[in-house]
Amino acid sequence: MNSLLADFLAVVGSFVQWFGTYLVPANISSITILHVAIWTPVVVGLVALTTTTIQRMAPRRIQTVRGGRPAPAPPPLEPAKSKAQRAKAQRKRRRRNQTQEAKAQQAARRTVERAQAATTAAQAREEAKAQRAAQRAVEQAQAAQAREEAKAQRAAQRAAERAQAAEVARQAREEAKAQRAAQRAAERAQAAEVARQAREEAKAQRAAQRAAERAQAPPRAPRPRRPAQAPQPARDPMTRAFGSDPNRVYEFRYRVVPLESLITSNTDSGAVNPAYDSTLQPRQRQRAASQRQIEQVAKNLVPESLLWDFRQLDKGAPIVGGDLMVESGNGRALALRKARQAHPEQWARYQNSLRENLAAVGLAESDLAGVESPVLVRERVTDVDRAAFAREANAPPVLQMSTLEVAIVDSQRITGDLVGGLAVREGQSIDQALRTKANSDFVRGFIGTLSENEAALLQRKDGTLAQSGIRRIKAALFVRTFEGESGERLAETFLEALDSDIKNFETALSASLPVLSKAENRITSGERAADISMADDFSRALNMLARLRESEDLSVDEYLEQSTLFERETTPFQDELIGYFDEIGRSPKKIREFFGAYAAAVEDAPDPSQLDLFGDPVVITKEQIFERITKRNSAAKLAA
Repeated sequence: MNSLLADFLAVVGSFVQWFGTYLVPANISSITILHVAIWTPVVVGLVALTTTTIQRMAPRRIQTVRGGRPAPAPPPLEPAKSKAQRAKAQRKRRRRNQTQEAKAQQAARRTVERAQAATTAAQAREEAKAQRAAQRAVEQAQAAQAREEAKAQRAAQRAAERAQAAEVARQAREEAKAQRAAQRAAERAQAAEVARQAREEAKAQRAAQRAAERAQAPPRAPRPRRPAQAPQPARDPMTRAFGSDPNRVYEFRYRVVPLESLITSNTDSGAVNPAYDSTLQPRQRQRAASQRQIEQVAKNLVPESLLWDFRQLDKGAPIVGGDLMVESGNGRALALRKARQAHPEQWARYQNSLRENLAAVGLAESDLAGVESPVLVRERVTDVDRAAFAREANAPPVLQMSTLEVAIVDSQRITGDLVGGLAVREGQSIDQALRTKANSDFVRGFIGTLSENEAALLQRKDGTLAQSGIRRIKAALFVRTFEGESGERLAETFLEALDSDIKNFETALSASLPVLSKAENRITSGERAADISMADDFSRALNMLARLRESEDLSVDEYLEQSTLFERETTPFQDELIGYFDEIGRSPKKIREFFGAYAAAVEDAPDPSQLDLFGDPVVITKEQIFERITKRNSAAKLAA
């Protein structure tokens, strides 16, 4: 009986394993009422079939081998039972089988009920889980929508602020543009007035030259003498002059005084005169440049420039106070002393012209009597603050050109050969290079194109280049290398920028000027395609970077991430340059390497007339050049 139960359990186990493997779905939650309806009769039938099979096999005995030895022989057969006993035993077996079938059916029903209950519970759990997941999804969607709405509101607010800032900047640019236009108009008007005065002066000089030539001409035959006329009374020796403001007019009296009686700011040797009131001399006449200027005036003395009445404070006869201390015209007085000492022919010309011009200034020949080395001066009559009056008399009579305007004019003084001779060593700034002996020829070549007055302003006491001269040469170099608006924009950016990184660009770009100048010359001459030039892109990107560095409202990253719906001052390629310049801005070496690589790329670029194997022009763009340079730098950085 035990063996039958074991066989039964083995069959049931095999069936359960087969049922779980092939018939039950992988996810128990997938069991439905349809599965239960289909497989419940199958299970019940299989259980019944198994029970019947066991009953049929019950009378048999299976001989097994235990421990390698044959099983013991079966006991001898009992005597045959009676028919009644066999019927009783058969009923007993039938009842037992029925009982087992009922138990199996009950077990199958319980199994089905448990399966149904598990299915129902799994379905309930899945439904609850799905409901929770759906609820979470709804909550997440609502939260995401709220975040997107907040983000959109912030973006709209930033866009409105940027639009407002752009409008303010545009208005500021328009105002600045209008101011510059008005200033240029005023400067042109003043320049026209200066030109008119210069023409008048030139006309007067030509007239004086013709008069001198007539005086030096051979004497003509004497004409019949006319009756002598009665002597004419002398003119009033009083005169006037305008200050820097035409509404201010000062009165003077012409006088002839001995040259030695004038108290000048400096002695003949150039040393400071201790007897002179230093508050009346804003200039340093002891500087080498000033001494050279005095020597040039004495050597090429034009007497009329010191005798004619120009009605101006800075021209004509020197101006003195009642104590004969020179208030305006120290350089002119010192030049007269230098002419008397070293250039007697010029001094003699001055004396002759003085005698001829006495009547024109209201003086007579008798005013020269007893005066040794006479000179014409204007004695101030109007009461003034002497120090303030001296400052006004030494101020420029016209509005000076701006730094950028001066740079544009100076750029024409610098030739290609002059730029080619500029030497800037690795790690050396342009300021240091301009003061080295290696660039003395370059500095002399530039200074030699200026007037004496301008050159004096750009040099120190010892004759070397002053800081103002360095700034002026640098600005001229930028305008010279990058022609048109590009150079002007670069010069203006570097001269006005406050950020230290922009100064790094100024240093690196200055050091690269020789090679950049050569590269840009190839483009302008047509040896290289015009569209590979990055000069305008450099200037616009650096100008925008400088403005962003000084701005408190907009960073570089925010500017580059701005929506393209708004009007932009820079192109996408220039935006790439801004980002790259912002990245390398702290390293002058990397900046210099970039500009050097650009100049080399221009040199290596094909000639516009060069054709490929198919007869098409060989084309390279500035975007490709920039991409090659940045990729090469990135590769070198990774290798390091």
